[in-house]
This record gives sequence, structure tokens and C-alpha cells, in this order.
Amino acid sequence: MSMKIVAGIGCVDDYFDYVEAGADELFCGYVPAEYMQKFGRQYPANRREVLYYNVQIGSESELLILRRMIEKAKVPVSIAFNGLFYEEEQREFIAETVKQCMALGYKDFIVAEPKLLAKLDALDGIRLTVSGELGEMNEGVIRHVAGKNVRRLIFPRQTCIEEMSSLNDAEKRRGLNLEHEAFALNEKCHFTGAYCCSLHCDELCHICKLPYRLTGKTDVNIALEGDDCADDSERFEVDECTGGKVCAGKDINTDEVISDELVDCENEYVLGETGCAVCLLWKMRSAGVTHLKIVSRGNNSEATINDIKCMRIALDILEDSKSEDEYVKRIFSELFPNGCKKNCYTQRYSNPM
Repeated sequence: MSMKIVAGIGCVDDYFDYVEAGADELFCGYVPAEYMQKFGRQYPANRREVLYYNVQIGSESELLILRRMIEKAKVPVSIAFNGLFYEEEQREFIAETVKQCMALGYKDFIVAEPKLLAKLDALDGIRLTVSGELGEMNEGVIRHVAGKNVRRLIFPRQTCIEEMSSLNDAEKRRGLNLEHEAFALNEKCHFTGAYCCSLHCDELCHICKLPYRLTGKTDVNIALEGDDCADDSERFEVDECTGGKVCAGKDINTDEVISDELVDCENEYVLGETGCAVCLLWKMRSAGVTHLKIVSRGNNSEATINDIKCMRIALDILEDSKSEDEYVKRIFSELFPNGCKKNCYTQRYSNPM
């Protein structure tokens, strides 16, 4: 069975555009005004605390509009209540909100907190996805979360291919037939979501947007405007955020020039610029991954449309390829003719072209 594309939506206006681009499923956040009035932002209803751009559905009327769209296009939407932890009063409020959503015709919900998961699993007719924000996915976790209405697990960002395959095998031994969703595009982060030290707030850059490269020792140096660089032969670049100068250094393991740059959302579209696993789809499919997650809530809508289209091309190549080597060569040839950004989930291939 072919893997499916799952993308995040933060505005009902984008629904038909994402569907037309090739999305098989969508997911959204929902924060009722009553929740904000009662609890504020201390304990977010879902893992995206942002409110003032296209990240959340904010009213029941929007859910009703979205429901009409779903009935027409037949592409389902899951609603995320994947906050890391809740007080019991909030848990009760969210459970009632889920029941109201179900009365409108929604059946699919994404949950991270174990107590909320157990509470919702008792509802008839609900379909639950265990969020990667739970923090850990292993055989012990499966024993606790594989309830009667749990249909899918989302692997945390850092899950490697071998771990995906091992967990899939463990589920089969227990007689389980769960779907598996893995991060495939955008916002790779050095934090696991459940242990993230950053808020996804309106005022500051998200920490997953900050430049970094985990390559071991480097000789990258940062100097303020007017200071001397450690080596005059090194190339200066101006950091637009701080006004300082960034000295491009070299990875001492590969001798590759490194120049960390803040991601500029206004730049021309680049596939996989902030996180990518496109060249690994063959391995993911073999490891039991059924759904590919495109991180897109709050992102530029046009960029998300391009992401979905490119992922659809990648899946078409996957279906047409006779071997893993053929798939990888075609991916680099057709989607990365000038090379990829090397900001890879799990592991990566060298460009065979």
C-alpha cells in the first residue's frame, strides 16, 4: 500500500489548495475562545502555542465550514490536542470539546498526554493518533497506549530507521496492526518535542528555525560588527538578526565550509531546507511507515503547496522504481538537481549523481 501525505493546516481557506496539491490527510489545532478565557496560555491546548497566524482553528463556525469542505473533497482532517500535560480541569474541558467536535462529524484526534489519551479512548467511535510529542516510542510504551481506539503512532523527530523497523516488528508480535507516521519535511530540531525548551510563541523565532549543525567539532567563530575575525582569510557573512558577522568555518571532519544562516521565510522556495527525509522514503516504507508528515502549521501556504506537490512526485518515483538505488538516483536527479540542503532526518544518502 502506498504511503500517504499528511500536512498541517491552520486556516480553512487552504483546505482545497492542499487537497488539490495532493495531500491525503490534513491536521489542525483547535483552541476555543472559552479555553483561552478560562486557562490562558499557561497550559496550551495543543503543542503550537501560537494564536495570531495560521496555526489554529479558533471557532466552532470555522469547524463547521471545514466539515462541509471535508464532505465535498473526502480528505479527512484530524484535530490535535497534543499538549504535553494538563491539569484535571483542563483534561475535562478538552474531553468535552472533543465530544462537541465529534458531534460535528470529526472522528480523528491527535493526543500526547497519557491521561487524556486514556480518557478519550473510552469514547465510542473515536479514532486516536498518539503524537510524537509523547516523547518516547518503544515496546513498553506500546503496551500502555495501544487502546481499542488507537490507530496510529507518530514517531518522534529523532527516530532512526532501525528504531522504526524494530517497533513495527514488536507490534506484529503483539498482534497489533497500527499505522505509523514519520516526519518527512520541515522544521528538524535538535530537541524532541516533549523535551523542547522553546515556546512556539508569536514574538520570538522558533528554536527549530535557528541555525545549527551537529557535526562534532567545528572552527566556526562569531564576531560582533567591528571586531576582527579569528582568521582574516575566512569569509564574513552578516547575520541579519543581530547585525553581527558570522565567520564561515570548516567542518574538521569533512573540510566542508560551514556557514550557518538564519532561515528567511521570504526566500525562494527550497525543498527540505529546514528538514528533509525525501531520499529515505524507500527505507521508511520498508520499516513500516504508512504516513509522511509535512510540518506546515504556521508555514507559508505557497511553500506548503510546493512541499505537498514535491512529496507527491517523490511517491510517484517510489512506486515506479524497481530498486532503492534507482529511487535514490531519480530523487536527486528530479527533485535535487543542484544538491540538497543536507538538513536530514535520521540519515542521508550521498548524492549519487
